[in-house]
Amino acid sequence: MWRHKDMVAQSASIGATQLDRYFARDIFPNFPFRNRHWLAVAFDRQAFPSRMPRWFFDLLVQTYTPTRAPISIYARNPDGTEPAWWRHDVPLEWSAYESVVTGENSTAEFRMLDPLGRWACWSTNEVTVWGGEAEDMMIIYERMGGRDRVRQSMFNSLHAYAAHLPSLAKYVRGLVDAAGRE
Repeated sequence: MWRHKDMVAQSASIGATQLDRYFARDIFPNFPFRNRHWLAVAFDRQAFPSRMPRWFFDLLVQTYTPTRAPISIYARNPDGTEPAWWRHDVPLEWSAYESVVTGENSTAEFRMLDPLGRWACWSTNEVTVWGGEAEDMMIIYERMGGRDRVRQSMFNSLHAYAAHLPSLAKYVRGLVDAAGRE
């Protein structure tokens, strides 16, 4: 089992290099990932101390067979000074993930990357969005009860943000259906 003391945070001046390859400029109102063929699922970040439910993380581990290479979690430097991000390389395990995104290690924003480029995750104060290759995400949707159920669940979960995101239904539709995006 992974332990917090195994984690080594590294200063990362990565700006336009690593993160910009995966992430769009904003998490909403448009699709938050550069790869327009990806699909995604979103959670109300405030609903879970670890920013996403454990059952979902376990589902991800089942779908994305972990590689020996660690995943990278980039945590925004909370004081706004350089470096802008701190990188934590950890295994794709709940205890490792949770130790970076909760407690004293927690920051308002983090981004997480698969070493093989199959998925990415972006979490802010309001929402956590997990995106990945369409084929893998369709497997995840089916395990969650189907695409329509996932879309309705996301809409219900994120409804509190409708004032900030007037086109919430359109945003959610765009997460689960690439054809639903502009």
